[in-house]
Amino acid sequence: MNMFSKKIKVFSLAIVIIAASVFAIYFYVQYSSNKKIENSKREAEQESFKEALQEQQDALDDTKQELLKTKNELNALANKPAQTIIQKETTKSSEITSNEIKPLLYGVVNIDCNFVFGSGSLWNLDGEYFVLTNNHVVNQGSYKGSYCSIPAFSLNGGLGTYVIYTTQGTRWNTKTDISVLKLHSLNQSNPNIDTLDYKIGELQKCPTPMEMGSPVVALGYPIYGQGNSISLIATNGIISGFIGGSVTDGLPYPNYIVSAKIDNGNSGGVAISKYQNNLCLLGVPTWVSEGNFENAGLVQNIHNVLYSGQ
Repeated sequence: MNMFSKKIKVFSLAIVIIAASVFAIYFYVQYSSNKKIENSKREAEQESFKEALQEQQDALDDTKQELLKTKNELNALANKPAQTIIQKETTKSSEITSNEIKPLLYGVVNIDCNFVFGSGSLWNLDGEYFVLTNNHVVNQGSYKGSYCSIPAFSLNGGLGTYVIYTTQGTRWNTKTDISVLKLHSLNQSNPNIDTLDYKIGELQKCPTPMEMGSPVVALGYPIYGQGNSISLIATNGIISGFIGGSVTDGLPYPNYIVSAKIDNGNSGGVAISKYQNNLCLLGVPTWVSEGNFENAGLVQNIHNVLYSGQ
């Protein structure tokens, strides 16, 4: 082998070595680049995973806080449930007790108009003494007498007999079944009219309209309570509904339908209700509305009774 051929072989070998080195360097650079990309992706994925974990942890923390808040609220409510519920229930279903109506009983009187019976209440109006009742009690056609007798107890417990004259009746308006008649004593030398009980007229008037479901006590002398003696009867119920209070009936306020038992003889008495824990005068029982199976009493709204618009 001559010198030229040896040089050629050496040169060729050098080229092969250089090429192999270039390829090796290229593949190393490429590998390193891919490795960096993979590492970057892995780091990004890990960072994203960490962020997702943190978001989940934050959500769990928020949920824990909400549960803790709810638990605290439930614990607080558990320490004071009865008082709150009882107070609301008492306000809603407030009843009228016998002790509350006891001071008013002497102010409700029986009216005997020639054996036509009804009820009334005693009123002091500007220093004069009257009986307020239904107009149909004292003016019933052929049964109408010139006067009606009224037994009444004074505040000291003494029983006296008084009279009203049917021709002396007046009223605040012509649309209500109401008559107001001046009270007279049969014993003019000792009338004792000023010792009777006029608390009914002094009661606050119920706001109008009262809410449905409000308690009602009707006081009067129904026919079923009349036997050998005359008995004042108290019946209780609620306001069941409303009727009237429009331009057509000429009165500005609705009257009341009540579940308290009302019968013949109750007419002209009083209906008591309760507002803000105090008794109030609801109105005057007037008549009974008869249904197929049940009867309902109608009470003239006291604001209609006292209405002086016409």
